[in-house]
Amino acid sequence: MSHKLPPSEVAALLAKAALLDERKIDKLKAVEFAKSLDPMTLADATAAIERHRATSTDWLMPAHINAIVTGWKRDRLQRAPLEIPPAALADHPELEREWVQRRRELIADGYPAADAETVATEQITARTPAAFITEASNG
Repeated sequence: MSHKLPPSEVAALLAKAALLDERKIDKLKAVEFAKSLDPMTLADATAAIERHRATSTDWLMPAHINAIVTGWKRDRLQRAPLEIPPAALADHPELEREWVQRRRELIADGYPAADAETVATEQITARTPAAFITEASNG
């Protein structure tokens, strides 16, 4: 799931970049680089570095990674099938909106639509009243 990558993970990403550009990495650089990255998965960040290396001669900066990952997220969402929230959410518009948002976040992170729908449903029903859970499972 997308999140702000911690400096320890960013240090590993910078080490990967350093294999080609010989940049010097230290804790402060990793912290500052991490602050500039948008929320993303580690897998997307790693793949974005590989894409940047293959398509650019520019020195890798957070903006490059952000732009690549943002493009991938946008593409994933555009290719995703139309969302149809579970019928049990029809009488719960706030939960229905939350389900749609959660599904979109998961798809943007690379989940297939069916898996995103399952995870979104599980996450919402896990913290709702028992009566709703019963209604959702019977719907």
